[in-house]
Amino acid sequence: MILMNTPQKLLLAFAAILPLGASAWATPITVPVEQANRVRGPLFLPIETGITSLDGQTLSLNFGFSNDLFVRLFSSTTKSFHLSATLTLHGEGKFARPFGSGYTFGANGLPDSPIFTYAPGIAGSTHGIETFSYSLGFVFPLIDPATGGVAFPFDIYGMHLDITLPNNGHFQVLGAQFALFPPSSKSWEQVYAIGPHVPESGGTLPLFAIGLLAMLGFQRKHG
Repeated sequence: MILMNTPQKLLLAFAAILPLGASAWATPITVPVEQANRVRGPLFLPIETGITSLDGQTLSLNFGFSNDLFVRLFSSTTKSFHLSATLTLHGEGKFARPFGSGYTFGANGLPDSPIFTYAPGIAGSTHGIETFSYSLGFVFPLIDPATGGVAFPFDIYGMHLDITLPNNGHFQVLGAQFALFPPSSKSWEQVYAIGPHVPESGGTLPLFAIGLLAMLGFQRKHG
């Protein structure tokens, strides 16, 4: 039996907690979604972030889907699919973007995408007093620079951001949104699902072929 002193015990306890990831201590934010076998196109969902102003605050945020649901991406889903969180700002002047990092996470709360970093700098300026969307952060989970790809179906249980906001009292925060966005002109690349009871594949071609064969059979019988 190996006896451990107090510092060793504390180090072991910390090592056991570490795999939970930084997201375990983040502020939880619920993204309201509903079960859907097929979703085509973007979803823009209202959220409550608790952010009321840009005061230079440093934030750790966990955006998780309601009722423990998840977003499923298929092999046919565009590789440019991304998740993002935005504030709706109202005001006038120049505004800097947040800086920090973000990633998506799986059922175990650990990162399952590349970690995206956001560098500080000027994001833009208004032309007079305007109301506009201000990005807090985004993640492209299907872009994996290490392996060039991911295993499908790919399930996302949420997005984590560690960011520092600028200090700017010229803008009022009116609200916030979370977006699921598949930017593609091809309809089959815009398809994803919201689990848990969702298919393994997002392809609609097999269903179309079955329907076409059934229609041809019906015509032959009644032709």
